[in-house]
Amino acid sequence: MKKKSIIITIIVIFLVLILAGGIFAYIFFCTDLLLSEKQGFGKYASQLVDTEDGFISNSINEYIMKKENTPYNTNGKINANIEILKDISDNYIFQGYDKAVEFGNNTNITFTGKVDNEKAQMEQNVTVNYSDTVKLPFKFKVYEDIYGIQSDSISKPYIAIENNNLQELSQKFGIEYANNIPNRIETTKKLESLKLTEEEKIHIQNEYILPIYNNIDEQKFSKTKDTDGSVTYTLTLSSSELKNIYIDILETLKRDQTMINKINSVMQEIYSEKYNETYKITSEDIQEEIDYITKQEWEDDTLKINITQHDKETNKINVTYQDTIFDITKNETETDITYKILLNETENETEKKNIVALTLRFSGLNTNSITENYIINIKSEEEFDITYTYNDTVSFDENISIEPLTTANAAILNNYSAEQIQRFIMQLGIKIDEINKEQMTNLGYNLQYSNPLVTWISTPSYIRRVSFLEDMDQINQKVEEELEQEKQQMIEYQEHVNSLLSEYNSETTVE
Repeated sequence: MKKKSIIITIIVIFLVLILAGGIFAYIFFCTDLLLSEKQGFGKYASQLVDTEDGFISNSINEYIMKKENTPYNTNGKINANIEILKDISDNYIFQGYDKAVEFGNNTNITFTGKVDNEKAQMEQNVTVNYSDTVKLPFKFKVYEDIYGIQSDSISKPYIAIENNNLQELSQKFGIEYANNIPNRIETTKKLESLKLTEEEKIHIQNEYILPIYNNIDEQKFSKTKDTDGSVTYTLTLSSSELKNIYIDILETLKRDQTMINKINSVMQEIYSEKYNETYKITSEDIQEEIDYITKQEWEDDTLKINITQHDKETNKINVTYQDTIFDITKNETETDITYKILLNETENETEKKNIVALTLRFSGLNTNSITENYIINIKSEEEFDITYTYNDTVSFDENISIEPLTTANAAILNNYSAEQIQRFIMQLGIKIDEINKEQMTNLGYNLQYSNPLVTWISTPSYIRRVSFLEDMDQINQKVEEELEQEKQQMIEYQEHVNSLLSEYNSETTVE
């Protein structure tokens, strides 16, 4: 049943509605001196979604709003650093890939440009720097509904697509099932239905949050004073308790037509023109989920939620469940804010198996020139360690102007026939391939791996393929060893049979 397949989406929407409304902020107004461990947890959990003094600082919200409403210049750089932890030197298929990775680490992308989000306009001058002498510059521009890219080495006019009638354009490209593609992609669409009225906030508070919170035993909460002066409040729940909480939420939701209607309004906005009765949730659908969950045996695991406060402000949240650890920390000064998000998969509490870490740093928030720095680290035990870095300095400027994309300076593909587009794409592919071969030859790069930028995204699959091939070799070797053992056993058995027959024949001859 298709409704069944989207039940997780519905639950996620429900949780987002709770968080978006800052529901927890309604509940706790005590001083720490009078707080129990349970109340302390609730108070500092509420700060995570407080719209005024919450975990997401007001200065960040103001900065994001300013970028939406004020034109600005950009000046940034993107690069990657890849370290292969696995020894692939003996694998004949990937010999030389480590050299390709070295070229990838020496490659970076720089950009400068102008952005006016309020008018849906953007212009960026981008350069792929393979070395000090081998570079690929191009321009990317957005003007309202038209998106274009241009490079002097490929085409003088922009090659552009208009964000309208995309089903027809997809058919011209020869894409199958083009009717599943929306006619227009809402790139700046905001889910207005996620906003909660004051009445809805109070309704969720009274019907869901408070009953769940009040039903959790005081003994499930604890408090720890940390060495740096901070205090951590912890909620510990077993899998069976989590299961019961989940079922209680669904039981309440099943009878709550107000929230069912709210969820359906969000679903309708998400699926827009495709929305129909298939996606509409009903009480019967929720009961099906309750019945399904009730029959399931959940593994005996423990959920721990740690909320840490320092100087009466929440600065860290940590969630541990099964073999997964997730935490977010915040460090704020007068001018800078840094968020660190960490996701670990572990074999046990000490051995880290896979790590995904994201650092977001905003510097100069009280000035007219702000630097954004994003660092993503992906590490897989004994396989690879990859770090992507993005830096951008944003300088606000009310006097920015961007030249429009028109038929005078751009080839807008929507205006061409299917035959013209397919012929053009073929010629474009040939031209790009020629330029890449020429640049890679000048760089001394092995064309087997196409381009250094490929290593930025392909390394995990390459290394895991090596591991797969090694596993297959081990399996084949084990099979061969077992076959050899069976063969040897057959030889020994045949020799034994022959020996018995020989003895029998000898005895018969003597008689």
